[in-house]
Amino acid sequence: MFEATGDFPTQATDERAHLANGMVRSPSGTKDNWLLITKGPMMRRWMKLLMRGAVNYGANNWTLALSAPDLAERAAVKERYRESFIRHAMQWLAGDRDEDHAAACIFNLNGYEAMVECDPK
Repeated sequence: MFEATGDFPTQATDERAHLANGMVRSPSGTKDNWLLITKGPMMRRWMKLLMRGAVNYGANNWTLALSAPDLAERAAVKERYRESFIRHAMQWLAGDRDEDHAAACIFNLNGYEAMVECDPK
C-alpha cells in the first residue's frame, strides 16, 4: 500500500463523472491534459536529445544556470539560448538533417523560458 507523506487536500468539485463499475471521479473538463503533447515525434526526440546531452555534459547540466545569482551571467545564458535557437531554426528551415535541429529548437526555447521564469523578481 501507499504510505501518506503529507497532508494534501483533495481538489474536487460537486460535479461527478461516473465510470466503470460505479467508479466516481471529478470530470477532467479543463484540467491540464499532458497526454495531448505525447502525440507525434517531438517529445521522444527532445528526450533523446536530453539523453545525449546527459552523456556529453552531465544529466540536467542545463538547469545549473537557473539559480545563478549574477544578472550579467544570467543574461549571457539567455542570449546563448537565443543564438542557439535561431541557428537551429535556420538549419531546420533549410532542411539540414545532420542533427535534430527541431529538438534543439525545443531545448533552447525551454532553457530560455526556464531562465526567464527563474529570474529574480
